[in-house]
Amino acid sequence: PYCEDCNHNLFSPKCAGCHRPITDGIQVKAMGKTWHPMCFNCTNCAKQLGPNKFIERNGKPYCEDCNNNLFCPKCAGCQLPITDGNIVKAMGKTWHPRCFQCTQCAIPLSPNN
Repeated sequence: PYCEDCNHNLFSPKCAGCHRPITDGIQVKAMGKTWHPMCFNCTNCAKQLGPNKFIERNGKPYCEDCNNNLFCPKCAGCQLPITDGNIVKAMGKTWHPRCFQCTQCAIPLSPNN
């Protein structure tokens, strides 16, 4: 026989975040691990994440905003992350297609201009 604390320490799943037993049965399963819901947070900003609302990078969870700001290329025109993969590469920089335009008159340009 085991007391309740020892039973939890020995047999309850351990949280991947805090490494304590998950004793109430409420858990998040993500990235092949089990977490307390309050421990499954964005690695960068600590925002609480849901099991389907994160992006895994190098074995760590990130919210969409942090993933985009940290890992996506930035547009040379507007400085925002380019998240859809639709990139113009010109003049040694990356651009949203809508931002690659004439500086003087704002006519859209192609990378071959």
